[in-house]
Amino acid sequence: MRKGWRSIPTLAWLVGVAVAVVGCGGTNKKEAAPDKQAAATEPTPLVYSAQGYAQNAVEAFSKETHIPAKLVEDSTGPLLAKITAERANPQWGVLWIDGNEPFAALDKEGQLVKGLALPNLNRLGRELVPPDHSFLPTGVTLACAIAYDAAHIVKPPTTYQQLAQPPYAGKVGMNNPAVSGPTYPCVAGVMEALGSVKAGEAFFEKLKSQGLRVLRN
Repeated sequence: MRKGWRSIPTLAWLVGVAVAVVGCGGTNKKEAAPDKQAAATEPTPLVYSAQGYAQNAVEAFSKETHIPAKLVEDSTGPLLAKITAERANPQWGVLWIDGNEPFAALDKEGQLVKGLALPNLNRLGRELVPPDHSFLPTGVTLACAIAYDAAHIVKPPTTYQQLAQPPYAGKVGMNNPAVSGPTYPCVAGVMEALGSVKAGEAFFEKLKSQGLRVLRN
């Protein structure tokens, strides 16, 4: 949630609904929805989301609070680029994307509200909340999973390093980490698993030389 919004409980409620939508918890019952007259004085929340199901949460928020929130949908990369371009005059109120790295960066830049009220998160959800409560988890994304067609790959790889070996030349594809939210932390995780950024860069350069296909999403 962007720093500077006046109605912190109202926007925190939106995040709480989002949590409920994906099944990790519920709304905070103590935060009563504002009446119609109060809602009329609120700024229109602009929600930037890369989640395909955000529309339901935004509609539920508007119905409950009588505030006509607006949704801007795109992939994670373009949304983060939009936020960067708007830094001098931010337009967004809530950001909903995969991966906590972008939120940690925005928090470090002082762009997020701190001290958000916690919805009823499960144990994993509580572990993912940062100490200053500047952003909330709404789910866990499975990243870096390798999918293959058993009809064409008889012996699938058991390590990432094996993907760079000749048997898999021209057969490896991945989403674009500049666009896909889950792929950026996947690439970072592979680099950590390989021991260093340099080792990770060498690995991906080798994949590229062997015909790595980088997809749009």
